[in-house]
Amino acid sequence: MNLDYFNQAGWISVLLWLIVPVLWVAYSIRGPRRWLCPMALVLAICALGLAKNNSKNYVNLIQLDRSAEIAAQQERQEASRKALLESRGKDVSDVRFAEDTAGDSLDRAGMDQDDLKYMDRINQTGTPAWKKEKKGRSSAGADDGSIEAAVGGGNAIGAADSELIDGMVEESPVVMLEEDLAMAHRLDALNLKIIYFLITLGIVMVVVDYLKRANIHGKASFPLPVPSAWLNSLTPLPPVVVRPGRAELSRLAKRGDSFVYLTDDKESATKIPESFSRLSLRRKKVDVLRADGAQGTIDDDFIFETVWFGRSSFVVDSAARSEQLMQRFLELLAKRKQTRARVKQSVHVVWDLKTPMPEAQKQQFALLAKATGFSLFLTSQGNTLDSSPVS
Repeated sequence: MNLDYFNQAGWISVLLWLIVPVLWVAYSIRGPRRWLCPMALVLAICALGLAKNNSKNYVNLIQLDRSAEIAAQQERQEASRKALLESRGKDVSDVRFAEDTAGDSLDRAGMDQDDLKYMDRINQTGTPAWKKEKKGRSSAGADDGSIEAAVGGGNAIGAADSELIDGMVEESPVVMLEEDLAMAHRLDALNLKIIYFLITLGIVMVVVDYLKRANIHGKASFPLPVPSAWLNSLTPLPPVVVRPGRAELSRLAKRGDSFVYLTDDKESATKIPESFSRLSLRRKKVDVLRADGAQGTIDDDFIFETVWFGRSSFVVDSAARSEQLMQRFLELLAKRKQTRARVKQSVHVVWDLKTPMPEAQKQQFALLAKATGFSLFLTSQGNTLDSSPVS
């Protein structure tokens, strides 16, 4: 392949977008990772910038190589001159002066009008357009110089300007044959199309990767208020998981989920803030209410309905009330399962009591939670996750 088809930026863009599929293959082998898909998207965007630079500043400036056509034209002109010299040999002047041009060897005084017109046409055709323009600029410069000399400004160009002009080197344009020029444009267009495709696919990969990692502890990125159906369709939320305590509450609230925090430690309960902020146009804050607060005791059914519709979250700070609320939740979830009702946004029950949850109650909640969209978070203190599958 001709390396002159692209400049250095163009070839670097090709190298960058070739790395993008390699990162996707690594992602498919290693599973969800925080940086693989975003890194691939960044490389594709960088490749686009370099490809556009190559297209604008190199490929579009390549000129067609017309040296063969010019040489053929010169050969035809030379052949015409030779034929004219042979036919008009007696009119050729033997005396040549330094200022004579190639056509001055013929004696124009002895020619008729038709011959003179023919000679003038050959001489004019033989001078390339760029040479005529150069002569015109030279003559114009000479005129300007004569004017400046007449007014005493002939030495207007100083030594510094002369050095600057001498240091300027005109960059020669890249020229190619017609088939090579067409190939360069085709490869340039193909390069841009591939990069645009990779960027589009890269955006999709980033979104899918984010949704896949949202329900994976330790791999989730910045929480956003995304519908739980999107998250659970790619990585279903386990009905029972073990978490390290209050650390997950802020992330769950910011992504739009509701929770009920059950604890027998009043100090831990007071550390839960009264609201959590999140990125949302409708509700920028989510309230966290106390089940047994200064305003009185909140009914169990009201707590269930409130978290079912995602209006608020709750904190329960006594073991007796926690066990009572959990038993009521099991009864209400059983009714919702019979009607095949399911929450729009996930609801999490966090069991942070010193006494582990009874295994029978845990299994019953797991079955109901899987059908209704709830999840049970068991803290690491005294709780273990049974390895038996939940059906």
